[in-house]
Amino acid sequence: MRVKLVFIWLICLTATLCAETEEKTFSATVELDGVKVPYKCTAGFLPIHGEEGKLEASLFYFAYHKENPGSQAARPVTFCFNGGPGASAVWLHLGGFGPKRVDIPDVSFPEPPFHYSDNPYSLLDVTDLVFVDPVSTGFSRSAAGVDPKKFYNVKEDTRVLADFVRLYVTKNKLWNAPKYLMGESYGGYRIAMLATYLHDVSYLYLNGLIFISPAINLQTIMDPNDGNDLPYPLAIPSYTAAWWYHKKLPNVEEALSKAEAFALGPYATALLKGDTLTGQEKDKLVEELTHWSGLSKDYLLRAQFRVLPGAYAHEVFKSSDQTIGRFDSRYFIPSIYDRKPILGSLDPSAEAYLGAFTSAIWMYLEQIGWQTTESYDILSDASPWDFNQNNQYPTAGDKLRNLMTKNPHLRVFVGAGYYDLATTYESISYSFNHLGLDPSLLSHLRERHYFAGHMIYLDNKALPKLKNDLKQFYSE
Repeated sequence: MRVKLVFIWLICLTATLCAETEEKTFSATVELDGVKVPYKCTAGFLPIHGEEGKLEASLFYFAYHKENPGSQAARPVTFCFNGGPGASAVWLHLGGFGPKRVDIPDVSFPEPPFHYSDNPYSLLDVTDLVFVDPVSTGFSRSAAGVDPKKFYNVKEDTRVLADFVRLYVTKNKLWNAPKYLMGESYGGYRIAMLATYLHDVSYLYLNGLIFISPAINLQTIMDPNDGNDLPYPLAIPSYTAAWWYHKKLPNVEEALSKAEAFALGPYATALLKGDTLTGQEKDKLVEELTHWSGLSKDYLLRAQFRVLPGAYAHEVFKSSDQTIGRFDSRYFIPSIYDRKPILGSLDPSAEAYLGAFTSAIWMYLEQIGWQTTESYDILSDASPWDFNQNNQYPTAGDKLRNLMTKNPHLRVFVGAGYYDLATTYESISYSFNHLGLDPSLLSHLRERHYFAGHMIYLDNKALPKLKNDLKQFYSE
């Protein structure tokens, strides 16, 4: 019996080792700006070991390197991370900047069967790309006997992903190559912490950070205790963008400019007054808020003029039984919340893409010959997530400021979408405008806004602009 058990154990161990080391490599070409770019793709696992040398996790990744790049030391490499926490990198990979992209219709629900094709806006003409799935996302898993929840916190998530970057750079002889990190949504928080760890612990200095719709200072987007007025004025211009898009306001540029002035001026001042607002002040405030947001006067008065994006998405078109998207306010579906009003549990702009991206990644895996019965989790439940900041709003702003100060050559790009109700564009601007940077470093930070949602690159008009902005960012 003991011999049989040992034999079974050896079989399991062999299977585990194969999964950790399995790798698929192939060569292909993508045409970018009229030039054919040959590249090599590697899909595989990178094992991560703890301090005692024991296997902790195997992280799955897709890497794209340009073939015959000339001087490898001069060619940048960018490590890409999505957020969640609990999101795989499939979004940036097959939605944004990899050589293949899901075929996405403009502001509508794609119909199965789904398709993907060559991505003319891939960044492969300017940088090599490595798309990394954190633990419990994609195929990335904790090792046998290691609780995956060990990594559901900022500290361990940062350490493991930093190990991945360091090991990948070492394995591929990229220590002297220009190195960048890209992060979307919570991925923005993630790369700010990751870049700090790499600088302070591994002495791996970066050339740039790219933030796509980032969550940097969570005080700007959440009010868990009814005591934080900051998110409300920062959200108003995004409500205006949604209200304009649904044909309720003329001239979007003028509307956004006036909404910003109102939100950061009279509205923010009124919130500071709290219960001391006079009746006349309330009447004036509710008139303005109704105009810029589309919310009813009765609802605004009941909400005491404070409406978070999740509530806005379900309330603004309630009279016509419509719910708009949180990730992209241009999407809408019939509302089902009169029977069970649970805010935030349904997002039409997320529902539009989940099936398409899941289908696309499996078609792609099949194309490259990756055979498995494991689940590729484009989204997973990484809760509860521990920010390791007791009795504080989680923020990575201080880390980013300190890092930019210690590495004065580090440059930062920030992209935000007007139709994003998850990380509103003014909350992003506020976060980066309040880093406390020395004036000499302000020119190192570039922010751009797009008429798109949270996932800017899913918009077929915004993606070319984003690509051009990033191409310029890499060239500087």
